[in-house]
Amino acid sequence: MNLNLYIDVGNTNVKFAIFKDDKIKVAKLKTNLLDSHTTIFNFIKTYFGLSNFEYLIISSVVPSYDILLKELNQEHFNSKMIFLNSSSKMNLEISPKAKDTIGADILANAIYAARNFEKAIVVSLGTATVISYINNSKLIGTSISPGFYTSFKNLTKNAAKLSQVSLSDKDIIYGQNTQEALSIGFIKGFSYLIKGIANEMDKSAPILLTGGDSMFFKNNFPSAIFVDNMVLEGLKIYYEK
Repeated sequence: MNLNLYIDVGNTNVKFAIFKDDKIKVAKLKTNLLDSHTTIFNFIKTYFGLSNFEYLIISSVVPSYDILLKELNQEHFNSKMIFLNSSSKMNLEISPKAKDTIGADILANAIYAARNFEKAIVVSLGTATVISYINNSKLIGTSISPGFYTSFKNLTKNAAKLSQVSLSDKDIIYGQNTQEALSIGFIKGFSYLIKGIANEMDKSAPILLTGGDSMFFKNNFPSAIFVDNMVLEGLKIYYEK
């Protein structure tokens, strides 16, 4: 039997993954580089050495790429396709208010959390900062704030003397130069944002951090659980339900 291809389409990056012997292999591309189904096919075939898949299982928050993925499948794979959305049958209860608006990435992360924890707070640090509370296999609610690195780049783009400054995750209190000052402001500022919302949701729930920007927060969340590729892991759990 052919393997499945799991696809996580985000606003900034697209990840492709296969699971073999319970090990994940992931390839990542910038979303804006996926300009044709042929480009995607060649990338997948080169990276994984595969050109046939049983299922394409997809979480997408970019509707225009859904069409491109359907063309990819029609022209190259002819696999069965599954798009995770709020109407999908899953072992996760969600509010009727969220039925038509909740993102597939939030659902996939919640599915992962519900499978592995009785209750948890998932913090996804990507283009946006998304904080979700899951309890007893129910997605209780979600908070969405500006993305950490997105906000930083927006500031440096609009302030001429800050354009060359990079962030450092050194655990310091006082900034002695511009880099340190910005790092404290952004990393500690977003840390307090996350902790404040998480504490209001449930002080006793474990915090799961995921997403490309989570690496900046290891010093500020020593007891948090860092999960790589949570959306892809959640898609696998969803498929195997």
